[in-house]
Amino acid sequence: PHPAFAPVLKPALPFLKGVAHITGGGIPGNLPRTLPEGVAGRIDPSTWTLPGLFALMQRDGGIEDAEMYRTFNMGVGMIAAVAPGDVDAALAAMPGSWRIGDVVAREDGPPVRGIPLAD
Repeated sequence: PHPAFAPVLKPALPFLKGVAHITGGGIPGNLPRTLPEGVAGRIDPSTWTLPGLFALMQRDGGIEDAEMYRTFNMGVGMIAAVAPGDVDAALAAMPGSWRIGDVVAREDGPPVRGIPLAD
């Protein structure tokens, strides 16, 4: 079942700069929509455990990492962007959340970094 994110996000509203619902298109297809020009989202996949269903689909389907990240949410349903100074408060306001990465300057290259991307 699809979780309802509004109750989780509501207490953090004062801190939110952007929110990306990770649906079809995965992280690389959804996160860039919330990022302003000149920045990229740097994602650290070691910050969460891949749900077993995704590992099973990838293994049994012979699906490349980049295709998995481009197609599925990989266990990340929502990404909330907050100012660096608000990270701890935002995490405390959203139980079950974790820091997945950060926002970095971008002059060129993809708007999402740190995860496998297809060319």
